Amino acid sequence: MGTVSDELDPVSFELNERCVMPFYGDLMGKNATRLQFDLDLFSRVAAETTDDEVIGLLSADWRPRAVGAWLAIGRSSEAVDQALLDSVESSEGAYSALPLAVAAAFAVPDRAIASLLRYREKDRREQGGAAAFVEAAVAYLGGPIDSISVVPDARADFEQMLAVAVEVAGRVRPRQQ
Repeated sequence: MGTVSDELDPVSFELNERCVMPFYGDLMGKNATRLQFDLDLFSRVAAETTDDEVIGLLSADWRPRAVGAWLAIGRSSEAVDQALLDSVESSEGAYSALPLAVAAAFAVPDRAIASLLRYREKDRREQGGAAAFVEAAVAYLGGPIDSISVVPDARADFEQMLAVAVEVAGRVRPRQQ
């Protein structure tokens, strides 16, 4: 069994140590709703992180993706937006899919629905555990999901995570390219 850094092909050891290791446990799945991560430290890390580094995180394993999703919030880069949507579609389970769904709904709401729906179908086939949450995101965005059929707990979880995204966006000032 490899270490975390062994699984991070597109992510350098330095980037893993700076961005992933301090935060992934608090940002994976719906853990961000606990607000146990140091938002001031996260803001400083985001300010030091380039768009290319965020794109690398979004194309890596689940740990970097979970952090990359939160680092993508507040950036104004088409390349980051596209990497975020691609990461949603290729996510492999709830640890990264939940933060990715929230980040996509927040950062690129006009383009997120198609990627979220593709992921939902993949998640259902592979039993990844995030389909109901993703449906809540799609319903929030006004997509083709009957709002009444959204699982109430999933809706509540999405709304709590979205509130964290708003908090992150208000505090994080990404590095200017």
